[in-house]
Amino acid sequence: MTRRWQKLPENYRVLDDKNLIKSITALKKHYGKKLLLLAHHYQRAEIVNLADYIGDSYDLAKRAAQKGEAEFIVFCGVRFMAESAAILAQPGQIVIHPDL
Repeated sequence: MTRRWQKLPENYRVLDDKNLIKSITALKKHYGKKLLLLAHHYQRAEIVNLADYIGDSYDLAKRAAQKGEAEFIVFCGVRFMAESAAILAQPGQIVIHPDL
């Protein structure tokens, strides 16, 4: 079974910080445990504050794979980190990298 890899939809890439945070917060509330937001240590504070988990790349990729109820995994870090999460992800989980 192949894992899906997606980039963030364009409409999110053009929002200012206030509206982006508002939108992300609403999506997290709507999707609940189906959405998992991961942030590497060096991400800016606004992203870290929204993250479900903060850590190093391998630890975050492992955590994502352990969260089977998470259908959507948003990995805020560099591309190889999101690719690692996609490799470890369970079938049916979609890994999204917000900034390719």
